[in-house]
Amino acid sequence: MTACRQTGQSGLRSKRIFLITNPHVQSWPAESLAEHLKQLPAPMEVLQVAPDVVDNAWVADLRIRDGLADLQTPATLVATLGYQGPATRRDVQVTLTIDGATAATATVDLEPGQIREVQFPPYKFDVPVEPGHPAFVTAEVSIPHDRLPADDQRFLIVPVVAALPVVFVDALGSDEDPRNSRYGETFYLRRLLAPITSRTARDRQLIEVRHVKPEGLTQELLADARLVVVAGLPNPAGAVGLLREYVEQGGNLILAAGGDFDPAAWNETAWADGRGILPAPLEPAPVGHLPDETAGTLQPFLLDFDTLVHDYFLPEGTSPDELKSMYGPPALFFKAVAADTGEEVGQKVVEAAGEYFDQQRRGLAEIDRKLAELAPAKSKTAPGGAGNSGSGAQEDARAELQRQRDALAPHWLLWRRGDEEGLRPVKDLAERAGPKVLGRFTNGLPFMVRRQWGRGQVLFISSGLSPGWNTLPMVRQAVWLYDRVCRSMLLETFPPRNLSTEQSLLLPVAPAERMARFALVDSENREQALSVDALEGDRYGITLGNWTRRGLYHVTATPGDGVSGTAGAPGEAPQTRLWDVPLAVNGPAEESDLGQVGGDESTKAGRRSFLDVTQTGATTLVEAESAELWKWLLAAVLAGLLVELALLVWTSGGRERTA
Repeated sequence: MTACRQTGQSGLRSKRIFLITNPHVQSWPAESLAEHLKQLPAPMEVLQVAPDVVDNAWVADLRIRDGLADLQTPATLVATLGYQGPATRRDVQVTLTIDGATAATATVDLEPGQIREVQFPPYKFDVPVEPGHPAFVTAEVSIPHDRLPADDQRFLIVPVVAALPVVFVDALGSDEDPRNSRYGETFYLRRLLAPITSRTARDRQLIEVRHVKPEGLTQELLADARLVVVAGLPNPAGAVGLLREYVEQGGNLILAAGGDFDPAAWNETAWADGRGILPAPLEPAPVGHLPDETAGTLQPFLLDFDTLVHDYFLPEGTSPDELKSMYGPPALFFKAVAADTGEEVGQKVVEAAGEYFDQQRRGLAEIDRKLAELAPAKSKTAPGGAGNSGSGAQEDARAELQRQRDALAPHWLLWRRGDEEGLRPVKDLAERAGPKVLGRFTNGLPFMVRRQWGRGQVLFISSGLSPGWNTLPMVRQAVWLYDRVCRSMLLETFPPRNLSTEQSLLLPVAPAERMARFALVDSENREQALSVDALEGDRYGITLGNWTRRGLYHVTATPGDGVSGTAGAPGEAPQTRLWDVPLAVNGPAEESDLGQVGGDESTKAGRRSFLDVTQTGATTLVEAESAELWKWLLAAVLAGLLVELALLVWTSGGRERTA
């Protein structure tokens, strides 16, 4: 519109707007652009330059089943391919590479309009992994290049882990007695996640088991834990405050019924009007009866398949019929706890969370203001003595304020993420805290309820984790569900490394490293300097975004002024990199579906409905039926513009001569 106004000021009476494009349906959002088009000061003519025949194959997705890999269990990678074309594309080679080396290949035929999954043979990662911390490995899937090569490969950063600390809390803890068949409520889940008990294999399996009673929970035990599972406790008692601090900092918590779980006692100690660790309030009495609690006919209930829409319940490559058989008999539930997840409760939870986080933000701001007022002046060196950085009273006041700050916003979780999660507005934090049902039983009761609190989340399972309240742990086809849930929650504790070109990422930078030199290095080893932004308080970070190319990237940090590198082993040169963060950037798969710009009548009608929203209704759609025709039309448009410009110059000259 600015260009139209400028041409209007130059004396051009008749104006037209030409838009030359290959209109992808998803690039023509009629509702969002309607008001802008109505403000156009001239009719608009649209010249479509789509090809006659659409022929494109692309890699739509690449993922690792269950989200992460461990050193003990081979991992399965799955690629999704898409194809639009006039005929079958045969013998397409699909190549999987791991850290630049070919790991597997597959040959497939692609049918027009097909979306096809390719599952590669299980791959066992064998890379150096520090126990408790992920190692990130690069993976890529590619197909032979066609006329649109940018989408013929897709990239993935795979977290490879070993011995991730997971804390299991039940009534027995270390008092379990296998000889007398006395097992805690978490036993079956522990055996599922850590089946190997030999000492030589413990450092290579997925998790490191820490099994305690509730009174054994301490801040030191939880400081590096990636997940906490609490099951079958009659009452959480004094553990609620500590667990809430753990979740608020980014930890994930699973709460499960079973055993001697007392919903009335949990409501009293763990609900706290929406500020506790329960996602929703519980009814005082469980629903159903155990087999040994009734002499009559058992009335078990099942999982309601139609409500199991979360990714937890939907493994890749499994048909709906297979899923129904997995969640049906013999997966029976005899007893469960009823959670109130109604709309009224949800609203109260959101309001309580909003008040909590608002008070926390206000308290932190006030403490930071007082700390700034007490900031020590620049040290002055007295003759023969050391500098004085402030009186003892000031130091005591600063220490007390820091203690209050730590109590208001704990930060003892060692691995907690320092990204934009901590910068979310209070409104967003409150809305995320509302309870969300992930699945129900056939009697309507919630099976899984989740809530997010701060940086972490709580998942409540309304039945038990071991045989007794249900038979799910004994059903081979369905027992993988708990393994999938735990792996997904473990994955969420890692910083994001896989991005879309539309996403941005905030990488936290330690205050001591903010003077280092940071660079973004692409797959062709081209570097782009990065700057460190000051966030709130004593926090710093690097913001990445506006991606123009897909591919694998590395964010590197090398010593700068006042920052030293890491010394190498004796006889080796010192390491010059402070850290190296790999990133995978992929474009939206929808952009590759060029078939949506074809010439079928429904697509044309959709585009015309978009074009007809201009105020005058004078917008015209011109279809270029061949690749050569649009070139001639474009030349005609340019010739017309040149003629108009020449007439304008001639007319202006005539007026000057007359004057």
